[in-house]
This record gives sequence, structure tokens and C-alpha cells, in this order.
Amino acid sequence: MFAAGRANSPPSSARLPAPRTRIGTQVNEPAKNRVSRSRQFTHQRVTIHDVAREAGVSTATVSRVIRETGYPVSATARQRVVDAVRKLGYYPNDLARSLLSERTNNIGVIVPDLSNPHYPAVMIGLEEIASRHSYSVILHTTDEQPEKLATYLKSLASKRVDGVVLAAGGTDPDEESLRAIADMRMPAVVVGRYTDTRFPTVESNNHLAGKLAAEHLRQLGHRRIGILTGPPESSSSADRTEGAIAFLTSNGAPVDESLVVGGDYLAESGYLAARQLLGLAGPPTALIAATDRMAAGAMAAAHDLGLSLPDQLSIVGYDNIDIAQYLRPALTTISLPDKLMGRMAMTKLHELINGRAVEHHSVLDVQLIVRASTSPAS
Repeated sequence: MFAAGRANSPPSSARLPAPRTRIGTQVNEPAKNRVSRSRQFTHQRVTIHDVAREAGVSTATVSRVIRETGYPVSATARQRVVDAVRKLGYYPNDLARSLLSERTNNIGVIVPDLSNPHYPAVMIGLEEIASRHSYSVILHTTDEQPEKLATYLKSLASKRVDGVVLAAGGTDPDEESLRAIADMRMPAVVVGRYTDTRFPTVESNNHLAGKLAAEHLRQLGHRRIGILTGPPESSSSADRTEGAIAFLTSNGAPVDESLVVGGDYLAESGYLAARQLLGLAGPPTALIAATDRMAAGAMAAAHDLGLSLPDQLSIVGYDNIDIAQYLRPALTTISLPDKLMGRMAMTKLHELINGRAVEHHSVLDVQLIVRASTSPAS
């Protein structure tokens, strides 16, 4: 006989567990299960002691295997360490290691303008050598604002980088930046043109670049040749302009001052400079631009003025960026070895970091690439 009020209650031995409440597709579990499960996802950094315990060796043995010190370790012990590292997902503590070795295996790179295709190409070459020697690269760009250079140098010094590569862009650093480099007491290598000679450099032959462009146009019979230069503070642009003018002057085509117009390496400045020159009473029959981007702007200006390229105007650029071959007409230009410059700069920096002497000043040749934007003067 059952007690009143419990007619529908099952015996205690037959009671079902309390149902879990579903929310969507998730299940609310008892607190003790939630706590234990959450521990599975708690990130705890694996240490060298964990690896040693897993491999059944000493921490000294683990360190010798990871650092590849050359200290004799048996093949069996080495394999156990490798297996433990893979199983636990262990990564050595670079900060701790750098305190012992006084090396971080980090290098800093500062470039003026990543939108300029030249600098990413330099970075590809630089990264190739940096990776080969296990360096990590910390990249900064000044966006053509020289005042940022000293700030970034100080930041890199605080990160204890092993050395710095500076992409010059043809403009020397200010005195504050020079002091920052000196205070860092670490190797620095320059890619590009610096008039300051205290740093090892890798640069292209800008004087030759100007000469090759002028020589090509002169051989095509052009005598009135306009020059679209870069910023006045750019020694790279000044060298190219000087190379072109020197060749033209000595080969029967002296350049009138009115045919030299400055820009800022960008397409818009090339467009405006070309409009100015092509609006003269005696316009040029050919243009030499400081960059391919300025050349592209000049081509647009010629098109807007109704000029036929290259029949009525020939144009030569500089850089040989990828887009140059796809312009119409395809752009005749000067090709510089940007990836090689990056490789050489990083190689020099690696040698300096390791206390070895390097060639102080390396100048690499450039090449004229003749395409469809130039033709004989009409």
C-alpha cells in the first residue's frame, strides 16, 4: 500500500537522472563537469622541464639538442627529445635564450614607402637570406616622413634587434636618426643612395641609369628631351638626372633648364610635369621619367593632349615594375636588380653581426629594357 500523494512516484531504485536543459544544441552540464572540461582548454606554456620529463632526460640534454650546440648526445636520447618536443608543442623561449647569447635573431628593416613596388621586391631578396640564417624580420615604413625614422630606430633598439637595414630612398637621415643609429651600437646596412658614407651600402648605378636612358633616346634621333625628376632632396634622382644631362650635353643635345621639371616619384606628379612640358611653345619629343609611376602619369597626360605614343612622344621610365610591360604602349624602362640588392644587404648585415668585414660600398649595374614606348623622332 502506497502512502498518499506518492501514487505516481517510481521507487527510488528506478528514478531517472535529472534531465539536462538544452539551449539550442548545447547542453548545460553540472558545474563540476564544466570546471574539469574547461581545464582542457586552459593554456599552460610548455617548458623545457616538461620536455625533459616526457623524454626521460635532463634539461641540459634537451637544451643541447634544441640549440644544436654540437655537444655529444646519443641518437636515442636525441630522438626522444625530438618526439617530446613535437608531442608537447614546445617552442624555445627566445627571450631567455637571447639573454644568455646576447642575440635575438631579429633584425629590423625600415623602408620609406611600401606602395612603391621597388621596396617589396627588395624585401623578397632580403627575406630569402634572413630566412636562410634563421632571422626574423621586424618591418617599419616611414611613409616618406623622415621624422619617423628616429622613432622606429629607438623602438628596434628597445627590442634588442641584432642589426638594421635601412632603405634609403635617396634621402639621408636627419641628425637625430644618425645619433639613434650610433646609440644602438649595432650593425646597420643601407639599401640605396646615402651621401653619408659611414654605413655599408648597396645601391644601383643611378648615374649609369640616366646615361642609358639618354643614350637610347639620342640614338633614336631625339634632340629635345625633357626630364621628370624626383624630389629635390633625393640624391638618387639627382644622380640619374646628372647622368642623363652629362651624356646629352656631350652628344649634341644640351638640356634647356625649362625641360627639367620636378615631381615626387608618383603618377600624379608625372602627369602634371608632362602637361607642363608638353604645353611649351617648343615641347620635347621625348621624356625621361624618374620612376615608372611618373612615366605612367606622363603617358596619361600625352593621351589627354591627343598625342600618339610613341609616334609623337617617346617615354622612358625607371624601375621596371611589373605593370610597365602591361601599359599600352609597353614602357621602355631601366631595370634595377632590386631583389639582388636585398640579398646583398642582408648578407652584409649577417657578416657584420658575426664580426666579419664586408665591402663597404657596392654599386650594381642597371639594364635598359626597350619596349614599345620609344621610337625614332619624327
